[in-house]
Amino acid sequence: QSQVDKTSITSVAVAKNYLYINDTFMKEMVILDITNPKVPIKTASFKSPDIPYVWGIKTSGNYAFLNGISPNIVIVDISDPASPIQAGIFNYGTHAPVWYQVRDNFIYLSNFSHLAQIIGCHFKIYDISSPKETKLVGQYTVANDDFPISSIFFAWEYAFCCHGGHGVRIIDVADPANPKEIGIFNTASKSVGVSIKD
Repeated sequence: QSQVDKTSITSVAVAKNYLYINDTFMKEMVILDITNPKVPIKTASFKSPDIPYVWGIKTSGNYAFLNGISPNIVIVDISDPASPIQAGIFNYGTHAPVWYQVRDNFIYLSNFSHLAQIIGCHFKIYDISSPKETKLVGQYTVANDDFPISSIFFAWEYAFCCHGGHGVRIIDVADPANPKEIGIFNTASKSVGVSIKD
């Protein structure tokens, strides 16, 4: 049975019979076998010098995507949960992402810094089909903005993005190289989370 300081957990992800959690105190990702949910068993842990702390974890297929307080996302091969291996890393040149989401062979993330009101809030799309050669393929920018995109939810070919006091922006991502805003829903106050039910 694994013991992790629950006060240091800020992100979890599930893939098959394994639970992936971040331990900000130990600055690592911990992998638990949850075949028997009543008795989770630690199978491995992973840390990378490329991210000082592991704040967020997303999984897709045989990979986990980790971010921290640095402008890096580390890609980890988890095909063998007992032996995670760093498969790639990419740096997007600004502060750590406010939010990111993985879908198919692409990772979608939002960037924000104190200079956002000057340079704009960026919604970026990276091709991750080759973890060692991740590349930016598309970008949507809200110019002169002072709110970050704080949550991204996908339905059909659209990304529904919470954008603070601006409400929810709906972006067509059918062509990842050319994301387009097709609508916006203004909320009464700041939007911070979104979900959709068919």
